Amino acid sequence: MKLPSLVLTFVCLLGCADGKAIFGNGDFSRASHSTLRGFSSHSNGVPFNQHASWTIPDQQFSSDDVISKSTTLALALRGGGCSDSDPTLFFKIGLGSILEAALMLGTIVASVKVSDKYPSIPTVFDLPLLELLASFVIIFASSLFGSIVDGSLSVASNQVLSPNVVPGDPGWYSKLKKPSWNPPGWVFPIMWLIVSKPTQLCAVSRILKFGISKGEDGATKLPLAILGMYVFHLSLGDAWNKVFFGLQCPGRGAAVITLFFGCLITSAYLFFTLDEQAGYYMLPTIGWVAIATALNWNIYRNNK
Repeated sequence: MKLPSLVLTFVCLLGCADGKAIFGNGDFSRASHSTLRGFSSHSNGVPFNQHASWTIPDQQFSSDDVISKSTTLALALRGGGCSDSDPTLFFKIGLGSILEAALMLGTIVASVKVSDKYPSIPTVFDLPLLELLASFVIIFASSLFGSIVDGSLSVASNQVLSPNVVPGDPGWYSKLKKPSWNPPGWVFPIMWLIVSKPTQLCAVSRILKFGISKGEDGATKLPLAILGMYVFHLSLGDAWNKVFFGLQCPGRGAAVITLFFGCLITSAYLFFTLDEQAGYYMLPTIGWVAIATALNWNIYRNNK
């Protein structure tokens, strides 16, 4: 197990030490003791008796209580209980997003440097093939860079194709109260894979084509600030997937997607200042993320 995963696991276990955070009654010893007894009987191949009960001095638990508490414990252990405090969680999000963005930006810069060094590399649409491949990877597989940072598999790729399937609790998203205008599931892959991602690729390709220049010393100059904002917005999108679908925290997810949306608009504006057509290519993504942001806030308000 990689170090970031060990740190996250350790933090989750620390959260489990707080009885109120997990069970809400402040009596961790009694609740955990009854839960462990329930787990031990189930692990021996004996299913729960729906009418069974366990008696502990001064406290009695039914099987339903045990199942409920054990489920809550499992959610807390995997992060679904949002056990981190807001500062801790947002610090992790910020640090992870910055590191992920740095990896993506480094990938683009490396592709440009290599293309300059080896001019024999073939071009596609007047762009070196290596630069086009690098752009394709960061746009269509940005969550891979997040996986490198946090040492775990991102849920982002699953949410593109299966928006109603979430890790840990398959029925969580489908059970949430959603507005009448909630997009159907089949719209998600169409918007992301056929509309949003390809138009972003067109936009980034134009930035690389018209935004790279040569200095007086012959060194290649890239619009690092513009590309940096763009990859940062991608990393925030991955962070939102992890918070909303992975941790199943709509409230904190609403905060993250709002920042994500703001960085997306900023990125599109910066693209527009360099190449107007590149800015226009970002409009479909802006429209789709605007819907996602409104949907997240609506879900948060209706499921408190």
